[in-house]
Amino acid sequence: MNVGIDLLWQPFNTLSGGERTKVLLALSFTDRDSFALIDEPTNHLDEISRKEVANYLVKQTKGYIVVSHDRDFLNQVTDHILAIENTEIHLYQGDFYTYEDTKQKRDEFNQLKNKKLQGEIKNLNRKYVRFNNWSDSIEAQKYSGMKTKHIINRRTQLNKGAIGHDAAKMMKKAINTRRRLDRKIDSKRGLMANIEDVPELTINFKPNYHQTLLETQHFSLTVGNKCLFDNLNLIIRNHGVISLEGKNGSGKSKFLKLLLGQAVDSSYQGKYKLTNGLSISYLPQNFNQYTGTLKEFAKKQKIPYERLLNLLKKMGFPRFAFNTPIEKMSMGQQKRVAITKSLVEPADLYLWDEPANI
Repeated sequence: MNVGIDLLWQPFNTLSGGERTKVLLALSFTDRDSFALIDEPTNHLDEISRKEVANYLVKQTKGYIVVSHDRDFLNQVTDHILAIENTEIHLYQGDFYTYEDTKQKRDEFNQLKNKKLQGEIKNLNRKYVRFNNWSDSIEAQKYSGMKTKHIINRRTQLNKGAIGHDAAKMMKKAINTRRRLDRKIDSKRGLMANIEDVPELTINFKPNYHQTLLETQHFSLTVGNKCLFDNLNLIIRNHGVISLEGKNGSGKSKFLKLLLGQAVDSSYQGKYKLTNGLSISYLPQNFNQYTGTLKEFAKKQKIPYERLLNLLKKMGFPRFAFNTPIEKMSMGQQKRVAITKSLVEPADLYLWDEPANI
């Protein structure tokens, strides 16, 4: 995987995220006598390294199970897809693109089906309301409309027994009708398909009046005696969106930490100017410093607890995990908390380091 031999002598905790992933992958690939269970192998890898890992897996003659959110990677290395969709498990034959096509067609069919069922449920609910109103009027008829029907003599004596009997029959009919409608509505709801939706997320962006937020000129970054990159000329303007791309270990994360004043082991040459007074929201690549319950976390980060929960719900975060300490959550759940925290807090500059990695 084109890992430099010099990495063998470096402490593991000094390696970049991509370099650590390559080392761990190399260790797992050396065991040829076991069935491989590979969890997110492309995390922190650059494009070339992802291709190298994919080429390695394609050449394997024995089976393996790989978990990944990298669609292009999955398309290269799989011939079956086991997908968990809204707590339901579906098995598809073919690569990832075949799965996507099949799922899209199934979802489109189910959406039309659900729309039709929703219309039928709406009509049944209207009938339900009408019958409720009708049954409520039955009791009143004991003392009004039924009186003329059951006069038994000229002195307008009423046959109260007949009135009660008829009223009981009508009430029984109303109850039976209501039960039939309830069963029909429940039946229609049971036929509705469980379709995943993609909710819209909001970001608490607060733009300021500055036109330029960050500018670098002939900027070089060094760690120890190693120059990670040089001659970086960059301008980030207000409302601008910039993607930093480079090989593993090329200094992308170090550069972000330098801007935040957290790169204590780094030095630079050239110039960089970060506008004073910026509110910066930082999404780190490693977020193991986040601890405590969500309520404690929101208080510590000074963000609205209710808004944090609402966005987590939109991102499919399970309710039962709301009271789980962050450090005991799965890596995927911790990542959602970190992303949601950044979306919720007000900022005019967002620095996100590998937001799609789990």
